[in-house]
Amino acid sequence: GVRRVIDIGGGPGIYAAAFAKALPDAEVFVLDQPDVEEIAAEFIGDLIETGRVKYISGDALDIDDEKVIGKDGSRKYDIVFMSNLIHAMSPEQVKEVIARSVRWCRSGGRFVCKDFFLDDTRTRPSRAALFAINMLVGTPGGNSYTWIEVESWLMETRTAEGKAAVAEGARVTLSDGYSGMIVATVAG
Repeated sequence: GVRRVIDIGGGPGIYAAAFAKALPDAEVFVLDQPDVEEIAAEFIGDLIETGRVKYISGDALDIDDEKVIGKDGSRKYDIVFMSNLIHAMSPEQVKEVIARSVRWCRSGGRFVCKDFFLDDTRTRPSRAALFAINMLVGTPGGNSYTWIEVESWLMETRTAEGKAAVAEGARVTLSDGYSGMIVATVAG
């Protein structure tokens, strides 16, 4: 039943290509900075040329909703996916990208955030904790966030009417031992 997928910050389109191949009847989009599509052409050029993967040029933190979901909101997504994006953002930016992602997702659709997640001590898993140091040094406000931080920001997200925007969520720990996914169903 997936008709439309967007990969926010999808860069070279590796995940978008996987979605396009797994979901041959779905429209697949990547939202990323200008000029990224040129880089993606090296990796998934055939999917771009055939229109299986389409790029939306812009910054997820300030792009107009109309450019992402259409003027009337008719191009909402069944899956809004982002991978290894939030660690480069400040907490305020993470909250904003979550709010936008949920707004771009259709009712009953899925929001999926893959990243490095820490436990509540902020010391484990060790690779995610070490990565947090890398973000401290290499970005203006990035960090490795705890599961609970991101889940709480997600659950705090509200609709325009002030209702909870997310119905439920789940954690998925990946086999590498230091990254995972938060998967949430967007409320109706």
